[in-house]
Amino acid sequence: MKKHKSYSLILSVVLFTMLGIAVILQLRSSLTMQKIEEQRLSVRLSDDVHYLVDTIKEDLFFQSFLTNTHRTNFADALISFAGFEYAFFQWQGQQDTPNLFDSLYVYSQRLNKMYTWTGASFKETPVSSVEILDPIIKLIQYSSEFQSQKIVELKTGQILIIESLYLAEQDSKLYILSFINKQEFAYNLLPYNTEQCVQESSDFYFRIRDIEDNQILYESDPDCPPHFFNNPDFSMPLIQFNDSISMMPTQKNSINPNINQAELLEKFYNIVETPYQQERLILEVIHRQGSLMKASSRNMMLTFISSILVLLVIGVTMILFVINMRRAERLATHQQEFISTITHELKTPLAVISSAAQNMSDGIITSKERIRYYGNMINKESKRLKSTIDYFLLYSKITTGTNLKHEKHDLCELLQDEISHWELPWKNDDFEIHTDLPDQKVPVYCDKTAILSAIDNLISNAYKHSKDGKYTSISLKIENCPLKITRHVFAPQNVKQAAVIRISDHGEGIPKNEQNSIFEPFVRGTAAHNHQIEGSGVGLNLVKRIMNLHEGLVLLENSSPSGTTFALVFPVISDYMQ
Repeated sequence: MKKHKSYSLILSVVLFTMLGIAVILQLRSSLTMQKIEEQRLSVRLSDDVHYLVDTIKEDLFFQSFLTNTHRTNFADALISFAGFEYAFFQWQGQQDTPNLFDSLYVYSQRLNKMYTWTGASFKETPVSSVEILDPIIKLIQYSSEFQSQKIVELKTGQILIIESLYLAEQDSKLYILSFINKQEFAYNLLPYNTEQCVQESSDFYFRIRDIEDNQILYESDPDCPPHFFNNPDFSMPLIQFNDSISMMPTQKNSINPNINQAELLEKFYNIVETPYQQERLILEVIHRQGSLMKASSRNMMLTFISSILVLLVIGVTMILFVINMRRAERLATHQQEFISTITHELKTPLAVISSAAQNMSDGIITSKERIRYYGNMINKESKRLKSTIDYFLLYSKITTGTNLKHEKHDLCELLQDEISHWELPWKNDDFEIHTDLPDQKVPVYCDKTAILSAIDNLISNAYKHSKDGKYTSISLKIENCPLKITRHVFAPQNVKQAAVIRISDHGEGIPKNEQNSIFEPFVRGTAAHNHQIEGSGVGLNLVKRIMNLHEGLVLLENSSPSGTTFALVFPVISDYMQ
């Protein structure tokens, strides 16, 4: 059995060590998952924002539209003017904001011709017919500054974008002049594209801010607290292009000396408000929980907590497993002791009977007195053997759930019969007996044999464990029903009073460390082992089972070195109370 205990101890240590390692590994895994989740959201958001920037460039810049790898059918747009016109038509057709462009012009530098976009095709237009175009066209003709994409804000409230591309058929550069409606661009195009492109918008707040005017152009949720954007998760310019510089020429030699430079620049200044900087419009994104780190930390904590709960369930299961295993070990030990006790209880009377019978059959015993003595001995041991067998048959009947025969009996009469049964042993051992029984009947529904066995068991314990004190007290009283009875799952709802049998002795008492286990099966106290007091270890457990089947209780009311008191509590039937 010591080996079993050491095995269970080792198993307990191993199981709890494994549980601790699992908690540590789960914590590390949660931290790793937090970083992975944070990186995933960051990469996804970055991809969406770059996609948004590319989409805005396609809407504003014709060349960005052409260079999209998915539009290979526009290859002749740089070859013939008809192909260019077809591609331009497709570019305008894919616009989600039809009022984005106030006007569109194309200038052929070699032919010195201006074309106006009518919505379906180009129509040749004299440059002089549009006053604002004259200084811009002259700057395009005589300045080398306009070989790349340019953007500038005009005093008219429009945004001007100038692009240049080479057309093979005309062997000339074409300049596209796009006059963009600023209000339509800021309050329709940008919000629409942002909502379409930022797929994680349900988890994030985002806004578009004009840092030059210090103005919020768009907010995904107007109820978002402004301080959320003090430290955004992501911040990026929405307009990005190469060589974002002023259209104003900075060197004298960049202007044809035959042109009146002062007059041209004056006209230019009259129409231009300021160069349009790409850092002006900023998209700011912040997670709805305050930051991307907070969100990933929260997800990590939820994952960690759920994992810890699972580990706790496993841990509790392991603890219960260890407890049940230790309990099974104790039960196995008690069962071995029980078998030894039963063997002794059965072999002792059998040995006496066998010895007496052998002496009589061998003719050793011849006198009548000796024969009568041996006959009484055989009869006494036979009754003891029968009583032991009946006792364990009753225990088997109770533990297997066999129904008891409940009939109406007078508890006072049953107790008196049991007291009369013990009068001779008490008298022979000079016991002091004190009884306190009521004069009236105390009716209860019970199985007579089972109740007598329960009472007999407690009286027998008091007798065996108090031979030094030689005192037994037995009382029966009607009392208010204890809470343990009224809360009992089997207790009748109309039970208000209880019959209480108390059996006390002046023995050495039950140690406190054993009081919680005295009603468990196969358990015998230290005193019973030390003093070799006969018993099976199932008596009090049998009493407890019997009382449960009678909707009652057995209680250890007190136990000290000066004595012990047990109580049997029976719910009294209603006709007695009436």
